[in-house]
Amino acid sequence: MNYIYTTYLIQILENDHQTAVTLKFKIPEVYQNLIESKLKELRRQLVDLKAKMKELRIKVADPVRVNEEFIEYSYYPHGYEGKMRFWDAAMVYEGTRRLRLLFNVQL
Repeated sequence: MNYIYTTYLIQILENDHQTAVTLKFKIPEVYQNLIESKLKELRRQLVDLKAKMKELRIKVADPVRVNEEFIEYSYYPHGYEGKMRFWDAAMVYEGTRRLRLLFNVQL
């Protein structure tokens, strides 16, 4: 699960980084540097997660959109196959929660 959400957050932050580059902020370097630092942190976590998954012999395939509401991930632990479906709204909710933790935002 952490692998799936970490890749999801990286994708979100990469899109935000592209948006920050094209938008006209008063001080764009601040936003870009903040996003880049968090992307580095997430990528380090992803490397650790991939190493742990390799040790446990677990593979996760790229996501497949089942319909407009669900995304399906296939995973392969020890040669077996499993599938997990995630509801888009739940992915957004959990992604937002994890981004708040990453950026230390309290509500």
